[in-house]
Amino acid sequence: MEVCETRSYPYRRSGRINGREVDVLLDTGSHYNLVKVSVAICCGLLIEPLDKPLFGLGSVTVPSVRAVGVARAEIAIDNVFPGRVALLVVPYTVQQPDVIVGREWLDSPSVAYRKIGRELHLSKAETCLGETEPTVMTVGCEADYINAVEVRGVPERDALVLSDFAYVKPDIDERERDDLLKIVNEYRECFAKGLSELGCTPLLNVDINEVPGSFPVVCRPTERKLRK
Repeated sequence: MEVCETRSYPYRRSGRINGREVDVLLDTGSHYNLVKVSVAICCGLLIEPLDKPLFGLGSVTVPSVRAVGVARAEIAIDNVFPGRVALLVVPYTVQQPDVIVGREWLDSPSVAYRKIGRELHLSKAETCLGETEPTVMTVGCEADYINAVEVRGVPERDALVLSDFAYVKPDIDERERDDLLKIVNEYRECFAKGLSELGCTPLLNVDINEVPGSFPVVCRPTERKLRK
């Protein structure tokens, strides 16, 4: 397997798949990771048949090339290896580098990359639980720092006090009051003081289907006078 010199190509790297050295092109505009069929065989990858059209420059209706299979493997680049990713297997004549690494690998939560001048630098990202969008920070005019991490913070809520409860016996003793406040504040996330603390659930989507030709019902609330 021939591995070309990568120093003169700022987005080319020497990577490893199953312990074999491969020539990698980092392509931030590619949705997929692509590997030559000959390289996939040399690396001992299990190839599953797949006929998938791939579109490039020039046309969105006529595919530039068709993938002939798919494989899964870990790609290590600059001591960064985010885990197993999908590799679309393409004929060996359609691309010069052994592997094209796209956004599935680059946007992994454990991968950070920054562009300094013409160079793209890879590093391991600090990860945590949850989700967020990738963030970009520009320092001066020289570097863009891109770090895709996952963050989901639990909002901090004020501790509940006895006056927050409308239906507590006024004659409870001090021990009972302390036990009540202790247990409700231990499970504070289960109690909402208002609509702002209820939040929403991502587990269900609700659709409101309107009857064709119908209009929303709008009316003012009526006031009823209490009779003595």
